Amino acid sequence: MARNFISARGDDLWESTRTLALLNLVMVDSYTAVFEAKYRYQFWRPTMAIRAADADDNQKKTIADPNWLPLLRTPPFPEYPSGHAAACGSSQIVLESAFGRTTPFTATSTDHLPDYSRTFSNFDEMARECAEGRMFAGHHFRFSDDDALYLGRHIGRYALRTILDPLP
Repeated sequence: MARNFISARGDDLWESTRTLALLNLVMVDSYTAVFEAKYRYQFWRPTMAIRAADADDNQKKTIADPNWLPLLRTPPFPEYPSGHAAACGSSQIVLESAFGRTTPFTATSTDHLPDYSRTFSNFDEMARECAEGRMFAGHHFRFSDDDALYLGRHIGRYALRTILDPLP
C-alpha cells in the first residue's frame, strides 16, 4: 500500500526509502514490545476463555462453550497485547506523517480474497479495522487490540521524532 502511495505521488528515492524504512522499523519495534509484554502478562486467548468460562469464578455472567472455535487457527503464544494491532497503529502514524491524516484510499487484496477491496477515509479507520479483525477472528479481546493500537501509535510517534530525520 505504501509503495502505491509513493508511486502515485512520485516520491524521490530518498523520501520513498525513508518512508519504507520507517514502516519496517516501527513494525519490528511494535512486535518486539508486544512479545515482551505477551510473556510478561501470559493472558489466555478467547479460545481458552470461552471453553473454560465455567471455571472463571463468574458463573452468573459467563457460560462455557467447550466446542467453540475461532474463525482462524489460534497462535501458539499468549494473547495480550495484539501484535497485529500494534503494527497497525505504528504503521498508521508513519503513513499519516508521509501522506497526510485525511487521505482516503482503497486497499485491494491480492492474497486470500483476490480483488476484494475496502475503502477507508483515513489511516486511523484502517488501523482500527485492522485491529478489530483480530478480535472477530477469535484471536484477541477488544481491550488487547485497543491497548496495542495505543502502544503502536506511541512507537510510531517516537520513531518519527528520533529516527531517520528528513533532509532539510
